[in-house]
Amino acid sequence: MSEKKLLNSDELNVSGGANVQVNTHTPQDAVVRSGPGISYPQIGSLPNYTWVNTTGNTSYNSEDGRYWTQINAPYFGWVASTLLNG
Repeated sequence: MSEKKLLNSDELNVSGGANVQVNTHTPQDAVVRSGPGISYPQIGSLPNYTWVNTTGNTSYNSEDGRYWTQINAPYFGWVASTLLNG
C-alpha cells in the first residue's frame, strides 16, 4: 500500500483507533513519516490542532529514542507520539 493523503470522502470511512489532535508546542507542523523513525521518508505534514485518527499501533525507535504512533487519517503514516494529544 502506498502512503497517500486521504480524500475528505475517505476520511469519513476511517474507523478504529482514537481521534487525537496534533500539538507540536511550536509554530512548526508535525512531520508524518512512512515508518516509525526519523530515518523514514517524510510523506506529509500536519498543522497544529489537526485531528488525526490513530490505528492503535505504537513503536519505539531506539535509534532516535522516540515513540511513534501510526495514524490512518488524514494520512496513513507515523507521527512522533509526543506531538499528539490524546
